[in-house]
Amino acid sequence: HVGFKVSHMSEQLIVVAGAAGKLGRLVVRSLLEHPSVRVRALVRSPDRPEVASMASDRVELVAFDAVSASDEDRRAAVRGAYAVVSTLQGGPDIIIDAQLALLRAAKSAGARRFIPSDYSYNIFT
Repeated sequence: HVGFKVSHMSEQLIVVAGAAGKLGRLVVRSLLEHPSVRVRALVRSPDRPEVASMASDRVELVAFDAVSASDEDRRAAVRGAYAVVSTLQGGPDIIIDAQLALLRAAKSAGARRFIPSDYSYNIFT
């Protein structure tokens, strides 16, 4: 169980990058336990059946590739977010470069929190 403390605002938008992965799905599920939370799920392939099934009135699926996204794509992906949670996994191009670019977009968009995937494991050792 992944726990998040969610303050009692009328409604909060939480953006989850990598939402289609195993960890991302757990994060989304945990967030949806809070009725005041909406999730924007950033996924590479929103049309895949197992990903499309995540969509609901509180979960918006957005096609997003963290490595190839432009600065404008990143800004649009995080616009209006209270917080951005990254569950991205991969090499330095993802964990460092893409995540840093997403952090900058989140800061620029006024997100109050950015939770990076520094809790991921090293798949290269």
